Order: sequence, then C-alpha cells, then structure tokens
Amino acid sequence: MSNTNFAVAKDNDGKSVWKFLSGELKPRGKFLTPFNIISIPVIALGIILIVIRFWKGLGSITNLTQEVPWGLWIGFDVVTGVAFAGGAYVLTFMVYILNMQKYHSIVRITVLMVFLLTFFMQVPYSSIWDDHGT
Repeated sequence: MSNTNFAVAKDNDGKSVWKFLSGELKPRGKFLTPFNIISIPVIALGIILIVIRFWKGLGSITNLTQEVPWGLWIGFDVVTGVAFAGGAYVLTFMVYILNMQKYHSIVRITVLMVFLLTFFMQVPYSSIWDDHGT
C-alpha cells in the first residue's frame, strides 16, 4: 500500500513553493554592486575560517592553547557579546514591560539575537568542545 503521489506545497497564487523561491532568488538588478563587491570576499573568508575551525579546532583560529587559555579573544567575545545581548534585553524590556509598541516590529529579531548570543557565547567554552588533553 504505497502511494507514490506527493503533495506539492503551493502558495496563495497556486505556484509551487520552489517556483516561488527560484523567482525570488533570481537577481533583479546589477549583481556587482559596491555592497556585493565588499561582502563576497568577507563571506568567502568566513566560510574558509569556519571550515578550518571545525577541521583543526578552535585553537587554529584563535591561537588559544592549554598554556594560554585566555587573552584578547575572550575579552573581545565578552565585551561584544555583553553589548549586543544587553541591547537586545533592553529593547525587549521596553516593548513588553514598558509597552513601547513603536519598537514592536524589531522585537522578534531581537529575541532571536538574545538566544543566539547566549547560546554561542557558551558553546566554545563548554566541556563538550574540549580536546581532552590533546
């Protein structure tokens, strides 16, 4: 009793979701704008660093070792993480507690930013990522 027919998700216009996404992702203007010229190398460098980080470990990117476990890297992480998370907490407090509905449109992304910053500030320093003596 196998059914080989699959339901294709459709949006309100009756087009499939894949056709909609391909139409939205198609460039509409010039591709090499000044923003793209700057952001493409930054994104490429970030992807390369992510691959190196997961391939060789956190020490290959940060130069942190068992002998020198703290340093400028930790200070930079804490300062920027506290600043971003603090701003997000204050904005969320203003909207939900002080009822400033003027800022309600950006609160969803702010709550997401608080969650991501809290999570990613803990992951590199948690015991599951330790090398355990290597």
